[in-house]
Amino acid sequence: MWCAADPRTGYILKYDVYFGRIKEPMPNEVGDHVINKMAARFLDKGYRLCYDNIFSSVKLATELLEKT
Repeated sequence: MWCAADPRTGYILKYDVYFGRIKEPMPNEVGDHVINKMAARFLDKGYRLCYDNIFSSVKLATELLEKT
């Protein structure tokens, strides 16, 4: 299960159940896809994104910077 949560309250703001395969077309790696999908509604609204280093990549950082 992928989750986006508020670090202060612990409330889950968005979640997605992962069934072992992503059905949507993926132009990026799985980690890039997950972060972009989970963060889409929070971009350019003053939120800070924190995610595990397993999802980190230069490509993802560049994409996120372009969207803000």
